[in-house]
Amino acid sequence: MRTGKADRWRRRVVVLAGGGILLCGMLVPGMVRAGPETATGEKASIVENGRRGVDWAFETLFTPTQSMISSNFVAFAERCDRMFGDERLIEEADVSRLIIGVGVRTSRFNGQGFQSRSRASLALPRTRNRVAFFWDHMTEGDDITDRHDISEAYEKSNPDAELRIQLMEAERFWLTAGGGVRLGSGAQPYLRLRGSRNFSLGEESSFYIAQTARYFSLDRAMTTSEMRLTWIVSNDWLMRVRPALDWAEKKPGYEPSLTLSAWRGLGRQRALRFDLGANWPATPHCRESLYYLQATLRRELRHDWLLGELQAGVAFPETESFRPDPYVGIMFELMFGDVK
Repeated sequence: MRTGKADRWRRRVVVLAGGGILLCGMLVPGMVRAGPETATGEKASIVENGRRGVDWAFETLFTPTQSMISSNFVAFAERCDRMFGDERLIEEADVSRLIIGVGVRTSRFNGQGFQSRSRASLALPRTRNRVAFFWDHMTEGDDITDRHDISEAYEKSNPDAELRIQLMEAERFWLTAGGGVRLGSGAQPYLRLRGSRNFSLGEESSFYIAQTARYFSLDRAMTTSEMRLTWIVSNDWLMRVRPALDWAEKKPGYEPSLTLSAWRGLGRQRALRFDLGANWPATPHCRESLYYLQATLRRELRHDWLLGELQAGVAFPETESFRPDPYVGIMFELMFGDVK
């Protein structure tokens, strides 16, 4: 009997020991999975999933929104510059285009006058638009009713004919070089180099700088430095601050200028611009400074190739002891070729 009881106790001990070993085998892997290293892995997985969620949100929600706002800002600024015939588009043109403008203007001190301008760019074939011929002719006269005065104004004008080569064009950088002839009385050849760079300052603002240097055979060196800060105030208003500095070797001093402009889009065919500006020629010994405030309305009269301009403002010239000089002008422009 004792032997039977001893066997039963041994069997119980073996069963309990086997059960304990089995329980330990089940608990130890669970304890290992719950250990510090595995917990760190789970946290890393959670963090990685969170990062992926943020990246997905930026790529799906924020990036398209930022891209849309930025492209709308660029399109709005380009449309305003194109509507008002901004000099930047003429200086950096790589298309074939011809613009002819004729207008009249009357003011309190200067009476009636006229103005005409023709500007052309001809992109040469088989050069990937990297070589172009440019023409710029500006004429101003004092009396539109006097044929002799008109003829004399054209004789005194100095049109530029230039062959220009595009040296470099990156996403926001532009570098050109050229050579040409300034016609008129005492025609003189010249060389020209211009570089510009546009910086994005966010979704709705940009900063633009440009430097132009020319060397004439008779008038010697001339330079123009320009900066522009542009930003959107609202959906319909665009603001710009434009300081510039002109210098000529054969002229005394230098000529700084400053313009604060506000554009408002009035649909796709009209635009309104307000300008507050000043010029200080022959600085630092300036005796002919000029301050002005003007409003300009531009409208497409016939699709996008015929434009009309109505301008009204008041000037304060130092030569007239800063007395107000109100003026009003009207101009028409014909555009041929690539008008976009």
